[in-house]
Amino acid sequence: MTGPGTRAKEALRVVRALGWSSYLGAQVALLRSEIAVRLRRRGRLASREFERAESDAPTRHVDDRAGGVSSAEKAVEHARRRARVLAAAAAVGPIRSRCLVRAVALRRWLETEGHPGARVRIGVRRESGAFEAHAWVELLGARVDASSFAGGDVDGFVQLDEVRISDSL
Repeated sequence: MTGPGTRAKEALRVVRALGWSSYLGAQVALLRSEIAVRLRRRGRLASREFERAESDAPTRHVDDRAGGVSSAEKAVEHARRRARVLAAAAAVGPIRSRCLVRAVALRRWLETEGHPGARVRIGVRRESGAFEAHAWVELLGARVDASSFAGGDVDGFVQLDEVRISDSL
């Protein structure tokens, strides 16, 4: 049985592993995104995307392979590290959000760090007769978030291609 003491110990372990700066940065990103999602009126968070704005275009990275790693690969790995920090902070911190808020937080965090091409993706599926939805983040065509659904496999979800998340306040 897990109680408040167990959760506090786990939180302390995560904070020590991440460092206070990363943990607090993740909590701030989660809180800002939670507020942005909750303040949106129903039906105003997502919109159909007919023409991509220039700022939404994936970031282009020069293939400057030094030691066999391109800047695109470095960007994706950096995004995956940020995603792991967010997932850990969300698991034990005061802001315990669902996949959409985590995805919005990760996209916003990456954008502030110079990766404007990160995209929130939404997928749907019917599992055992129940309708399910999941949100995740892609950067340069690669799935980067660590927030998983049913073991981390999003392959069973049908992606809604023409959806754009409007998460600014």
